[in-house]
Amino acid sequence: MQLSNDIINVVSDKRSYVIIDFNEWKNIAETIYINNIPGMAEAIKKASKEPLDESISIDKLEW
Repeated sequence: MQLSNDIINVVSDKRSYVIIDFNEWKNIAETIYINNIPGMAEAIKKASKEPLDESISIDKLEW
């Protein structure tokens, strides 16, 4: 993952912290969430390789 913003490392006597852009954090949190759903990351990778002309539009999905 390539970060588009600066990362600030803050070090104290007892701990070390990283300050990142809020949008970068949201992206990281979303990735962690998706990776915690069994099979979800693999399903997304597989679906990304399917040709668009074989896809179904979201309004035609049967939820």
